[in-house]
Amino acid sequence: MSSPINAQINGEFDTNAVPSMVSISLPPGFTSIKIYNETDIAAAGAGINIVEGKATFNPNTCITYTGAAPVVQAINAVAGLTFIADSAGLPPGPPVVNITSITAANPAVAATITPAAVGQIVRVYSTTGMLQIGGWDFTVTAVTPATDMTFGYLPAGAFAAPATAGSFRVIPFDARYYPVNRRITAISQAAAGVITMSVTHGFTVGQLVRIIVPPNYGMIELNNQLVTITAIDLVNNRITINVNTAGFTPFVFPSSAMAAVGQLVPQVVPVGEAATAPYQNLLDDATRNTSFTGVVIDPAVLIASKHYSWVAYRGTTI
Repeated sequence: MSSPINAQINGEFDTNAVPSMVSISLPPGFTSIKIYNETDIAAAGAGINIVEGKATFNPNTCITYTGAAPVVQAINAVAGLTFIADSAGLPPGPPVVNITSITAANPAVAATITPAAVGQIVRVYSTTGMLQIGGWDFTVTAVTPATDMTFGYLPAGAFAAPATAGSFRVIPFDARYYPVNRRITAISQAAAGVITMSVTHGFTVGQLVRIIVPPNYGMIELNNQLVTITAIDLVNNRITINVNTAGFTPFVFPSSAMAAVGQLVPQVVPVGEAATAPYQNLLDDATRNTSFTGVVIDPAVLIASKHYSWVAYRGTTI
């Protein structure tokens, strides 16, 4: 005779005014999850009140229960929830997702009828014009559905011309180990230099990093310097360093024509330990495994400014 045994883990999260992807970390082996819109359930709201997903569903699909809570009025299979066994082992997204233009603006905006989600990392390639960013990864910071996505950390206002076409693919993973190198999109001329990076960085105050600035990007005075991070700006994805860059050569992207012949890239390269607990003074900091196992929820099935709870299940039979 056999008996089923179910293990459970639960938690909560809140959505922002503009919903973005939510990642729920789970131990290996959990195979289903239910997510409850506590705000609307309490108020008998008519939106999406329950989202249910299982590892056995088709990838990136779930069931939503919609109606005046807690009574279920409709059940619809929709895209929106993905179980991930190992984030660093995921393949990149579809190889060709068309971009019809990228603005030479601050920030740059890429027109596409299939934009990535806010918070996702995309790799841009095959651009017509704006070759400076070919092969670069960018964090998506805003989306207009079926219209465009914003690369909030790419100040392209000084670029000579926009891109008139291109492609991108979603990169559904980051490097397996912390810390990671990040490419630079801007460096200020100031008493304490401020550096902007193309992808959210994860660095900490007090961390020692090396700044790489190839000659064609200007500000060669900062190239190969070891600096200390003195402040973090999470909203704009910037770090402040302990170097006075006010008198340095301005940081600029090379022209599209120069990029066509191949260029090295400006980078922030961590070389010292993170300065924030619990990683402070750990010799293994540079090899901390940051791979993700769990569930990623697409904002398409989330409602703005709501409080959610969730329960994940792992079942077995003995």
